[in-house]
Order: sequence, then C-alpha cells, then structure tokens
Amino acid sequence: MNQKMRAVVLDTPGPVTNLRLQEIPLPEPQPGWVRIQVKAFGLNRSELHTRLGFAGDAVTFPRVLGIEATGVVDLDPSGTFELGHAWSCS
Repeated sequence: MNQKMRAVVLDTPGPVTNLRLQEIPLPEPQPGWVRIQVKAFGLNRSELHTRLGFAGDAVTFPRVLGIEATGVVDLDPSGTFELGHAWSCS
C-alpha cells in the first residue's frame, strides 16, 4: 500500500515562498523510533537557518521541515507505546 502524508518541503534555500506543502510517502520508523500522526508542528530557529541557506553542507535537499511536533503514536514496531498515545518532540 502506498500511503501518503502531507509535509512542508524545502526544495532549495531561499524565501518563505520556497516552502511547499506536498504529498510524500508515509515513512516507516527506523529501529527504536515511533511514527506519530502530527496534530501540530512548528518551524524553529534551526529550520529558519536551513531555509535561509545558513545550515552548511550537512543539509541535503529536498528537506522536510517541522521537527517540533505534537501528535499521537500511529506506529510503534517495538510495541512499547499504544497506538493513539500522546507524543511530543522537539
């Protein structure tokens, strides 16, 4: 099944108009990670620097922004957290 999600994607550094809402494939969590259904997110100062091109060569594009988020667990391969468990990360 090819599930999709909406994400804020930055294809290249530049003005705020370079931020695009796109549908991308729903990711599978890496070992030790959970996936959340995001209810709210924010763009922090680090992501502002990324958008403006100040992040250096370590940042690759396209890039999904919004690392500060809150939501509910929708997939935990380890089974540690119940589906629907509230989650917040930054």
